[in-house]
Amino acid sequence: MSNRMEGSAGPGVSANGPVSAPSSPVGSTMGPPLSPDELDEDQESSLTDVTQMWIKFAKTFAIIFPIYVLGYFEFSFSWVLIGLAMLFYWRKNHGTKDYRINRALAFLEHEEKAVRQSVPTTELPPWVHYPDVERVEWLNKTVKQMWPFICQFVDKLFRETIEPAVKGANPHLSSFCFTKIDMGDKPLRVNGVKVYTENVDKRQVIMDLQISFVGNTEIDVDIKKYYCRAGIKSIQLHGVMRVVMEPLLGDMPLIGALSVFFLKKPLLDINWTGLTNMLDIPGLNGLCDNIIQDIIYSYLVLPNRITIPLVGEAELAKLRFPIPKGLLRIHFIEAQDLLGKDKFLGGLIKGKSDPYGVIQLGTQLFQSKVIHETVNPKWNEVYEALVYDSSGQNLEIELFDEDTDKDDFLGSLVIDVAELQKEQKVDEWFVMDDVATGKLHLKLEFLSLLNTPEKLDQVLTSIRANRGQANDGLSSALLVIFLDSARNLPSGKKVTSDPSPFVQFTVGHKSFESKTRYKTNEPVWEEAFTFLIHNPKTQELEVEVKDEKHDCSLGTLTLPLRQLLEAEDMMLSQRFPLRNSGPSCTLKMKMALRVKKQSEEQEKVLWCDAHCVSLWV
Repeated sequence: MSNRMEGSAGPGVSANGPVSAPSSPVGSTMGPPLSPDELDEDQESSLTDVTQMWIKFAKTFAIIFPIYVLGYFEFSFSWVLIGLAMLFYWRKNHGTKDYRINRALAFLEHEEKAVRQSVPTTELPPWVHYPDVERVEWLNKTVKQMWPFICQFVDKLFRETIEPAVKGANPHLSSFCFTKIDMGDKPLRVNGVKVYTENVDKRQVIMDLQISFVGNTEIDVDIKKYYCRAGIKSIQLHGVMRVVMEPLLGDMPLIGALSVFFLKKPLLDINWTGLTNMLDIPGLNGLCDNIIQDIIYSYLVLPNRITIPLVGEAELAKLRFPIPKGLLRIHFIEAQDLLGKDKFLGGLIKGKSDPYGVIQLGTQLFQSKVIHETVNPKWNEVYEALVYDSSGQNLEIELFDEDTDKDDFLGSLVIDVAELQKEQKVDEWFVMDDVATGKLHLKLEFLSLLNTPEKLDQVLTSIRANRGQANDGLSSALLVIFLDSARNLPSGKKVTSDPSPFVQFTVGHKSFESKTRYKTNEPVWEEAFTFLIHNPKTQELEVEVKDEKHDCSLGTLTLPLRQLLEAEDMMLSQRFPLRNSGPSCTLKMKMALRVKKQSEEQEKVLWCDAHCVSLWV
């Protein structure tokens, strides 16, 4: 890159500054007499030489004079050495860096100017800025034309769906209503579209839409009972939304359903008005935005999704019961040569660090333990993350130094999950990005999921499940639960009032809770949950329906996971009767158990162990 930047300088200019023109040879013959203009140029050149001589003299005097002053006042010569050392240190760490940055910026400005002069921006092809993303201005024009009708749909959605849900959520919100819903005149934009054609099912189409919405939105709400008015006057939303069209059909409408979700958390910024204007106060605005983001994540960030059916209920049932394509086992082993961020004596002495790691795959987040006082930490921890869609997903890892105020950054790493699925197993050292030094040792295994119980014993042997407790160690299987609905729930403590039920699922030490459905004894949830199972031969699923309003139990259910091993396709879909509940009280659920497929290397090791044991016997 240095050669490229130096070559960009014009004639007569070097990378470090002007270069004088070559002088004529000594023995050259005399030319014609000089003209008056040339004489004036010679005089100006002589004046410039005198000026430069005085500048050099002033610089030399500025350097020598402080030394003379130190000697005159009988200071130690060590002060001079300290001053020179500080000067050299500053030049080494800042001067050279600033010079390189200035050269790079100058080169980039020159390059950008040349491109703009040669090719107009409007004539640039789509792959100039985004190699694998296509521009879709035709789609933005279509959205702009449809925007008034999209706003009508949003208004109807808010008033007919969201408003009744808020009213029923709490008795204090019974007078809640939307007084104004205006999405503004600035439509949502799609900055680019990426369509996946490799490593995807032939019966599906996967698209990633880079969406951006900067709208002059006005949404006002009113709670008449408490004379409370509040609203939103602008919203900004930026993120990558995935649209999956599956299954592709041989008959019209050719597509079975649309699934819409965000791969990662979108960026959201809300400008409040009215009573909620106090939420713009620093500290409160971030807190409130995070609460709203969490609501969006619970509906729209993978593994959550919105499914729009285009065919019958049979095909839709498959889409509402998504089973992960695999599991990524992450062995977070050790790191070496990390930056030492802890400093002593005002930064004069560099110490070590207290490193820890943050691992993220979609909405799944893991954090390692902290290893104190080292730049070569050893964690030896294992995490397991579910993979619903490998295309376009990245495993993101960041290392930090734990501090009392703000943790220091020690490097980051991004790994393509699709590549891991191809390799199946990776065990290597990765160089950390965005830092000068540091590398991380990871062992990554992509495990497929099978509906064959015959493989379970082999997997249990590989993770040594029979030697430990049922809830410790690695998992051998995955349990997926789709909670549909309940019927004839009892009224709880008060016979005259309807319950506000929610469901709690527990396997071992892990628990999940569904959303609460208020004031109904026939709730509909349509939510999915996943459990990593250590040993399905010994573990049980415990289900309890509770009333949030009266804090009591409405019924229980205990299901040994061994029943799923014996079921067809390792799946159960039925209405389960609840114990300790009312008559004919049932809970409709669909459950599936999937066994993790070991890598070929592990299968060979297990076969060799079994063969050696048989020979020994």
